[in-house]
Parts: sequence; structure tokens; C-alpha cells
Amino acid sequence: MPEEIINPGLAEDNRSQIDKEKDYIHEEIAPQAVPLKWNRDMSKAPIYSTRFQDGSGSCVGQAIAKALETVTGIVQSAHPVYRRRARYPLAGMYLQDGGDIVNHLGTTTEVLDPSQNMNEEQMNKDIFVETPLKKLLYISANFTDIDTIATAIEMNKHCVLTVKGNINQEYAPFEKPIVVPNSTVNFGHAVCGTYYFTDEKGEKCILIDESWGDNFTRRILTESYIKARCTGALYFLPLVPTPTPKPHFTFFTPMSYGQTSLSIKNLQDVLKFEGYFPTSVASSGNYLELTRKGVLQWQLEHAVAPLDELNALQGRRAGQKTITALNALYSV
Repeated sequence: MPEEIINPGLAEDNRSQIDKEKDYIHEEIAPQAVPLKWNRDMSKAPIYSTRFQDGSGSCVGQAIAKALETVTGIVQSAHPVYRRRARYPLAGMYLQDGGDIVNHLGTTTEVLDPSQNMNEEQMNKDIFVETPLKKLLYISANFTDIDTIATAIEMNKHCVLTVKGNINQEYAPFEKPIVVPNSTVNFGHAVCGTYYFTDEKGEKCILIDESWGDNFTRRILTESYIKARCTGALYFLPLVPTPTPKPHFTFFTPMSYGQTSLSIKNLQDVLKFEGYFPTSVASSGNYLELTRKGVLQWQLEHAVAPLDELNALQGRRAGQKTITALNALYSV
């Protein structure tokens, strides 16, 4: 399908592959199957604020602000997210850029910093207010799997999605966008999924909240449309500290990035106990980015090996030196 993007809202993610691989992913924080209630009425879906990006390229910021509204119960501003984009002053941004901004710099409420019914120039104004809503992890999810998207919504009330397609033939005219084979891709957009259900034909669907004003508040993305046109998905995980008891476990074998095991689950419990892994995240036993960063911090703090060796590994392996140090503190 030929591609000629004319809509500036969704920008390309031009990060290196190494940087992309550092994203936190769904499999590390949601290892257990979450019961999904597909057979339910769309009329039961929650109702959130109406957003209007007014021709600006702020759809990613608007979708993220809607996601944060579902988390906090308060209408959040898209302006601090959009204004801090890596592409500024060019229009549009990529999804993970918005995730990083929320995590490190944050946003504030719509009351304190209005972001609706504003054009590109207005959305590019400087930030004059504090942005205290921050330090929420963004978790990347499998955007072609509607069950994963629904799981994110079941867990956290939202999942931000990006789509690419043809704006006139496939998307804009329809409450339920369609797939037109061989159409030109001229449109990239971000929306916030807020509910999942099955339609009258029995097809799985995601109800999305739009940022196109009163006339286009919601649309329905079917499983077939998502598989063909969705290009990204993420959700935000609030970090709520909870007390963690001291774990007791004897480690025997080295653990490495990409592995899954009971030992890694117990390693994550150790990292939680010492403050190097979010206590609000289940210990999955999957050695991925959250674990890698926590392991590196733990290894540095406990000086388990020479600094140049630890810097070279970057937390991707907990070898015999780390195991010895772990067992000195936590062995049964």
C-alpha cells in the first residue's frame, strides 16, 4: 500500500533500534492471564471529556491526556506533552516520545493549562504552570493483538493506539473505520481506547475516544481494522509504592536478559525490597527492561564486580558474582 502521509499528527519514531528495545513491554508487567469480558453492551462504556485538537498536530498529546484522565479521574492537559515533543517546532510527535515526557516531565490539569480548541500556534505556546503529574511508566503493548489491548484497558482503563490508513476512504467518514485494500496511506493518528466489547456480528472491538470535537467524540475499531492499520499501543502504569517483605531464596544459576524463570521472579522480589523495581508491578519472572535497569542499579550499589565490567553488561546478566552477593543477603 503506497504511503504519503499528509496529516502531521503522528510522526515517525526515528529512535535507534537499541533505544526502541529499551521500552518497557507488556509481557514484563502482565504475565498472568487477565479475564476479559467481551460479551457486554457498548452502552455501558464510561464517558470522558470531549477533546478537540482544532487542526493542530497534537493528537498524540490529546490521546495521552485522555489516558491520564482515565487514570486520575481529572481532565488533563495535552499542552505540556505536545509542547515538549522532540520534534518541536515541527508539527506532530511519536507515541513513545509522549510516554517519556509524561514519565520524566509530566503534565497538569486542563483547568490550569487549557489545551482544547487550539490551533498549532496556540499549542506551541510556552509552559507557564507546574506539571506535577509525572513518573507514570509507559508500557508498550502488542498493537496487532486485540486481546492485549483489551487487557490493558481492563487493567488500567485505557490503551493509547496509533493507526495509519487513508483518511477519506477508510477513516474520517465512518463511526467504524474500514479497510480498503491497496488504498494510499495518507493519514497517521493517535486515539485512546477506553472500552472493549463484541459488536452485533460477534467481532471483537475497541471503543476509542477521539480528539475531533463533539461531532467525532468516539469511534469503534474492529479487530480486523486493528490488525491491518494499528501501528502502536501503550498504556500508563501508576507507580504506587507498597511495603514489600524481605524475600528469602537461594540462587543457583546465572540469569540473563530475555529469560523467564522462578529465580528471576525472586530476583525481582529482591529488587523490589531494595527499591530498584516498582512495587506496583507484579514479579513476572520475565527478565526484560524493568529488570535489566534494576539489576544494573543493584550491581552498582553492591559493587559485585569492577565498574567497567558492570557498565559493559548494563544489567543484562546476573552472573555468578551477583549470585554470590545475592545469596549472602537472601539465601534461605
